[in-house]
Amino acid sequence: PVSLVDVPGQGVGLSATKGLGLGDLLLVTPPLAYITEEDLELDEGGDDDGDGSELLDAKFEALQAVLLSKKYTRAEHAWLDALTEVAVAEEDDSNVADGGKTQPQARDALRAGAVPELSTLIMKEGEDTDGGQAESTLEPSYAKRLEGIVQANAYEAASEDLDLAMVGTGAAPASEVMGLWPHYAMLNHSCMPNTISYPHKGMLITRASRANISNAAPLTANYIGDLVLSPLDVRREA
Repeated sequence: PVSLVDVPGQGVGLSATKGLGLGDLLLVTPPLAYITEEDLELDEGGDDDGDGSELLDAKFEALQAVLLSKKYTRAEHAWLDALTEVAVAEEDDSNVADGGKTQPQARDALRAGAVPELSTLIMKEGEDTDGGQAESTLEPSYAKRLEGIVQANAYEAASEDLDLAMVGTGAAPASEVMGLWPHYAMLNHSCMPNTISYPHKGMLITRASRANISNAAPLTANYIGDLVLSPLDVRREA
């Protein structure tokens, strides 16, 4: 029910391909990489100052390490390169669009025709769309670019979805989750988003969070968390 489209002033985004209702399933997508609490290296009694910054930094570092060490299919590498264009263009943060996820010039540089088909990541893990296997790792020189990709596009949550975990195995959900789901990264920001996403067993599930979403309507997410309740000038700085 979704497609990649060019969005004036924001470059590429996702839109509805039919009318949607509250709770309608939009995407169930695998990550390029995914980490949980078990992957984190935290110093006991660190200098977090109670703001969660040390934990967040540890998540970013762990996710980057996984991305640097894994082998990629051609489709996965194409998605990573598509996200790179956004991250690299974001380095100059002067001129951020009001309420937008990235600068207008960054999103304008990334057109729907330059992004892989949405279906190319919906495949067996480690297998390419034509049946080929994952075969290449990233060059070490990619590390700096990767930092920008993760900062701009990663999804982070305190845990996987509790209800789904209990309905499934009954085991506690994985905690301190962070992953890079390229499909989710195609959603543009809105302070009044019409989608909600939550992780479950490594997959990211995205549903409509509003009723009566019309055909061709832009699909959006909230990228600034609780700051969405802050005054406009604070949201712009975020």
